[in-house]
Amino acid sequence: MSLVSERLKVVRPSETEVMTARAAELRDQGADVITLSQGASDFDTPSAICEAGTRAIRERQTKYTAIVGIKPLREAIRESLRPDHGLDYGIDQIAVGCGAKQVVFNALFRQP
Repeated sequence: MSLVSERLKVVRPSETEVMTARAAELRDQGADVITLSQGASDFDTPSAICEAGTRAIRERQTKYTAIVGIKPLREAIRESLRPDHGLDYGIDQIAVGCGAKQVVFNALFRQP
């Protein structure tokens, strides 16, 4: 057996995935469950976001981006932080990721 196969024997599912699956099971059984494990919203994605995503696909914006996110999005976040929250961050202080686990890892990871 290969080295990779041996290593995979000890890999366990993420605890957040286990909790989410358990919540789904309980929900299927009729329980009123609010799960706070994975951060997936219980509402549909707003139409403006769906339209922006569709537009981006049509414009062939389908490649991987920089780890911190695309500059126009980071600039838009920066601009919304001022009036909404009174915060003034530089563009280099804003990062966008695909989820909290990735963003926390990126923020805390240091090379030796």
